[in-house]
Amino acid sequence: MFQSTEDIVEFLWRRDEFEYSRPRMRSQLAWIICTMSYAGFRQGEIVESVDWLGLNEGIHYRDVDVQVSRFQGALQYSVMVRLRNRKGQRGGETWMSSPFVMESDPSNWYTCPVMQFLGFALADDVYDDLSNITSSMKLPQSANSHTFQMKAGKEHLPVCRRAKRNGSISPDRIMTGSLLWKYLKDVGYRCGYKEQLSGYAFRRGCGNQLEGPPPYRHCYFPCWPNIFIDTVTVAQRRQVMGHEGKFDQVFQKYYASDIIGIDLASVVRGRSQNQEYIDFMRSITFGRDTNAPVPAGSLINEIPYVVSEEELEQLRVPYPNQKRNDLVKKAKKSHFETKRTAFFTTLERHQYSLEGANSLQEGDNSSQEGEEKQPSYSCKVMLKYDHDRRAVIESFWSLWSQPPKPLGEVLRSLQAVADPSARKRHYYPGAEFKIQCFCPNLNRLIRPTNFAFHAGVGYHPRAGKIIARCTDNDSRKKEDTSAGLEDALD
Repeated sequence: MFQSTEDIVEFLWRRDEFEYSRPRMRSQLAWIICTMSYAGFRQGEIVESVDWLGLNEGIHYRDVDVQVSRFQGALQYSVMVRLRNRKGQRGGETWMSSPFVMESDPSNWYTCPVMQFLGFALADDVYDDLSNITSSMKLPQSANSHTFQMKAGKEHLPVCRRAKRNGSISPDRIMTGSLLWKYLKDVGYRCGYKEQLSGYAFRRGCGNQLEGPPPYRHCYFPCWPNIFIDTVTVAQRRQVMGHEGKFDQVFQKYYASDIIGIDLASVVRGRSQNQEYIDFMRSITFGRDTNAPVPAGSLINEIPYVVSEEELEQLRVPYPNQKRNDLVKKAKKSHFETKRTAFFTTLERHQYSLEGANSLQEGDNSSQEGEEKQPSYSCKVMLKYDHDRRAVIESFWSLWSQPPKPLGEVLRSLQAVADPSARKRHYYPGAEFKIQCFCPNLNRLIRPTNFAFHAGVGYHPRAGKIIARCTDNDSRKKEDTSAGLEDALD
């Protein structure tokens, strides 16, 4: 359901500590998630499909028309996306187009594909007169709409481009499907989802949303007073999803949710259904836990897992020809999967104190919700120095405390993040842990990110616990390890 899309995009911008090779990668991932959620696109229709490698095919700027129209006395921006690479229709003469309309409510701008695409177009300088959108766009009284003209040489430029080996954004190569698969999987883990996140999760969610809440399709929905549920016909849904044939077997077999979307107890008792909670149970958000283990490199101040020699020796038996670095990667991956499985199967994380249990029974979970939505201390320090990302956050999520910012200012912040020449990474002074990691051999504090290596052990528990004495007698290495720690851990 779309609530999961909102949670993921909000996490990406506001609370994600992971740094991509360039800031544009975060914006591209958010745009792909929103387009798949709104229109049910396949991954191979947006980026380069794994079955068509080397063709550099996906959504290019020639496939997108940016339009402005006058509707009900106000200017309305929209984009029209043509799908040239739809499954079973590659190389055809006619293509289906999907319209996206800019959200009228500023509180929904952060999930608006039009807003995010305009940021890409401004950063890549694709259209001749699009710069007027950030100042004062005017439409002649004689015209109902206007389509922005594309600059020469920009037609075959991919919208979502891959990162090169040095981390910079490629000037002409599209993002691959395998890279997008990894990005989605990792962001799902960082969000705390129990199930692995994939592009088809958003596509299935779109299809089930178009199916409508049964059995009240095309009619007034009784459990939501004064709301008319406007769903689509089966033919319209099949057109959006790209399903062919006379029957609806493809959707029912591969896309329809396995969980019945009906509040059966309410229907049997003759009362209004709690459809909102039923939809919540059917979504991936239902199994989310923000305290779940995350992949390596997800946190600024994580304690790295050091693979022991015993683990490497065990892996050399089934993989005798593998290099040491490959074995280390396998060991770290196995450790993460084992740790994550144990986290979601243990009951300890569900235990509350008596006070907490009473508050949940009384329905007071405001403190827990507020605590979940707050970024970590390290993330707050990071945003202090990442001005472009902070500007995007202030444009989207400061609406409750102040009036919404002008459209031009919001687009300029998205343009800055999508700039391919933006700096690779930032240095965040003061983002270190406030926990003191003490080495009894050196009799001084050790930087938390270096403590596991310094201790010389295979596995390091939480920071702050003394697990082993330093066995390195090289004074030069000791000085390098602890240099500047007094200033960092003040």
